[in-house]
Amino acid sequence: MALNDNDLFNNPMVNSAAAAMSSEQKDEYAKIGEKIYETTDFETNKILNNMPDPMVDSILHLTVQLRSGLHPIDLSNEDIDLLKEAYGDKWYEKWGYEEKDLKSY
Repeated sequence: MALNDNDLFNNPMVNSAAAAMSSEQKDEYAKIGEKIYETTDFETNKILNNMPDPMVDSILHLTVQLRSGLHPIDLSNEDIDLLKEAYGDKWYEKWGYEEKDLKSY
């Protein structure tokens, strides 16, 4: 990611801290960032990390499947319940579907 003058993190303190980090530390911060990105719905500000790990893992798995083209009609009732818990009653809108899409292709 290239920094520019309008970038929040383009300042001497951040640059100095980043330069002082080892590769392992940078990797660890990258993993933390990925976890935050994967467990937060930035559109609704809903955070998934207050759920038990197995539940979060299942939701993330379903999220990847839906992003990859899985149609909502192919989900089980349990899958739908998990998605509702994570993203709300209109969870399907996150992937561009409408309520009618839950009943047919």
